[in-house]
Amino acid sequence: HNTYVGVDISNEQLIKAEKRFRARSIPFSFKKCDLEGNLPINGNSIDVLVSNASFHHIKNKQKVLNESYRILKKEGKIIIFDFYFGELDPNYLLKVSSIYSKNPKLAEQFNNSIKKEHELMPPYLEQTHPNEFHISPTELLNLMESTGFLNLEIIPTYYTKYFGIGGRK
Repeated sequence: HNTYVGVDISNEQLIKAEKRFRARSIPFSFKKCDLEGNLPINGNSIDVLVSNASFHHIKNKQKVLNESYRILKKEGKIIIFDFYFGELDPNYLLKVSSIYSKNPKLAEQFNNSIKKEHELMPPYLEQTHPNEFHISPTELLNLMESTGFLNLEIIPTYYTKYFGIGGRK
């Protein structure tokens, strides 16, 4: 029996998440905290860590990655999805194209699974996040690698401004 652990700085987001988890009878433990502080989670206790569309809010990314590494179990997995509105590195675009060409069925299934969620994405999102702390997929990949994460790979999405990077401890 798995328990999902969630953290957020926003009471509103925690309440929304709690409602969704209760409605599905999923065991959870949600905590309010600032991601740039020390996470209120024991070291080596998390199997999978997912960050979705929040990393661009974080100024001290290295601190958050260090904490993520600390709380993950050995062989634990990390997946970070986020936005980047700057110019994309041509090598990143080539990697994404390569992933699609090697396994188009898998890429299609993945894209379809998140497409509905992102159809609700407001068209003004790029304009509402101009002063955030965005970094490119390549920069994040390098930062995660320097933190010690292994087997890092790009996770393709249908939207080139929304990217994913996954790896393990």
